Amino acid sequence: MASASTSRFDRSVSSSTSKWSRACAYSWECRNCGEALSEDAEECPRCGAENIARYEL
Repeated sequence: MASASTSRFDRSVSSSTSKWSRACAYSWECRNCGEALSEDAEECPRCGAENIARYEL
C-alpha cells in the first residue's frame, strides 16, 4: 500500500511541476533608458530607441 500512495504523490508533484514550466510571463523593456514597455511597442515612447529587450519571468 505504501508504494501505491507514493506513486500517486510522485505523479501529482510531476504534473504540478510541468504546469509551472509551461506558464511563462514576459516583460519588455527599453535597453536604452529602462522604460517598461507593452508587448506591441516597436520603439520607446520615452527616448525613441528601437532596441527593446524581452525578459522571460
